[in-house]
Amino acid sequence: ETIHSRCQRFDFRRISVEEIADRLRYIAEAEGFRIDRGAFTLMARHADGGLRDAITTLEQLASFTGGEVTVDDVEGLLGEVDSAQLFEVAALIARRDIAGCFRWIAATAETGTDLAELVHEFTAHVRDLFLIAAVGDGSGLIDRTAEELSMLEAQAVEFGGPDRLARLIALLGELSSEMRWSSDPRLSLEVALTRMARPQGEMTLEALAERVEAIEQGGSVAPVAAPSASGARGVSTGGAGEHASRRDACGDAAGATAPTDTSAQASANPSGVVRPSKIETNSPSPESSSADEVVVTEVPGPAGVLDRGAAKRNWQAVLVEIRKVKPTRAHIFSSVEVDVDADGKTLVLEFPSDQAFSMQMAEEPEMRELVKVSLSRVFSVAPAFRTQLGRGAVRPTEPPAPVPITSRATPEVTETVLVDD
Repeated sequence: ETIHSRCQRFDFRRISVEEIADRLRYIAEAEGFRIDRGAFTLMARHADGGLRDAITTLEQLASFTGGEVTVDDVEGLLGEVDSAQLFEVAALIARRDIAGCFRWIAATAETGTDLAELVHEFTAHVRDLFLIAAVGDGSGLIDRTAEELSMLEAQAVEFGGPDRLARLIALLGELSSEMRWSSDPRLSLEVALTRMARPQGEMTLEALAERVEAIEQGGSVAPVAAPSASGARGVSTGGAGEHASRRDACGDAAGATAPTDTSAQASANPSGVVRPSKIETNSPSPESSSADEVVVTEVPGPAGVLDRGAAKRNWQAVLVEIRKVKPTRAHIFSSVEVDVDADGKTLVLEFPSDQAFSMQMAEEPEMRELVKVSLSRVFSVAPAFRTQLGRGAVRPTEPPAPVPITSRATPEVTETVLVDD
């Protein structure tokens, strides 16, 4: 203790990119250097937390260029990739612009950029996007300037959620390993970017999940609007109300003609074979609904009881509404299973048993209000809902409808007895 009292202690830490860039900007202004704004960020990022290394790099570039340093000078000396390029290729992947990705690779390769370093920098860029999409606020987790952080938050919304970004990180990891031994790194990069932008060519679970998410966000699952003042219950797009009235009319007609003459059937069928009747189903005509538009409608049960199948189908539309309002919080409900409570009127949001924290976040007043509003936009009347961890007591499943069985009538056997008088 006596020795410690006579010693000075210095706790060193890494200096953030923003602090290094500000200090380099101060030195450049004091020395009269003219340096591009983006060059400070590249030099600060290359210093990797060391201010002395960043100042040394600034001195070398200033003496090499005569005091006028551009972004191209920094890239040529340090091999760093401009963040504008990373934002550009990420935007192309988010829009699924494959042609733009190929043009971007061609332009980048012509400048002599090290493709391996480019993949390394782009992996770090996607990692930052993933953190923002998963956490919502990456200010304490991402070492970027305030300007870059705001740009990252805006770009993370374009990807829709963390699941797609997690798949991109996995593909970039495979690309980094492949490029170490690849004889044509450009070809490997082109194939990887194509897989990132176009998951239709893959059959992995991650690619299939991304395709389903793209369908949900692209409008294939259309939410049902609130009922109009006229009190109509069926609300849809493309004339679904007209189909509902047709189904009602067909049902009334079928009910009116249901009784039949059994004696007439017996005379027309002398063989005694009983055949099941054909069940006719009414389906909407192809002219009334387009192939790329799915109508989400609520199928009410008896006396206001929720239909389990309709609730499960409409939940995907509810997720779309939640994602529109709070894209950074929609991941909370990504693993939720929906069921109907034992009373038949309450929607149960079942979280996996290992996601107790997600359920706690969903119970916050703000999130409950968001779910309530989203339910009101999808269902004609927003049902009550509750959350639970794991499977619980819910409505029993409906028994399956009886299947018609073809049976053969047993022929009657008669016997004649002769009696002697």
